[in-house]
Amino acid sequence: MRQPVVCPYHHRLHHRGIITITGPADALTVTDSDGRPLSPGSLARPPTQPPPAVPPCPGPLGERADWWWYDPFQPQPPPTNN
Repeated sequence: MRQPVVCPYHHRLHHRGIITITGPADALTVTDSDGRPLSPGSLARPPTQPPPAVPPCPGPLGERADWWWYDPFQPQPPPTNN
């Protein structure tokens, strides 16, 4: 019996019940939590609309940061060997 290797992300989805993996290793069936079969391949699709008409981000303005709300990292001394 061969067992498929699944990446950690999909392994967690399987154990959380979000996907179900069934069948022999050379003919797996993957379904979602509603039982719908999932096919291999990317879900990404080309855009169907033009980009929004907004100005580009101007980037940093060079102003000083207000650090009053931020506690900078203070490394702790190494532990003593008692």
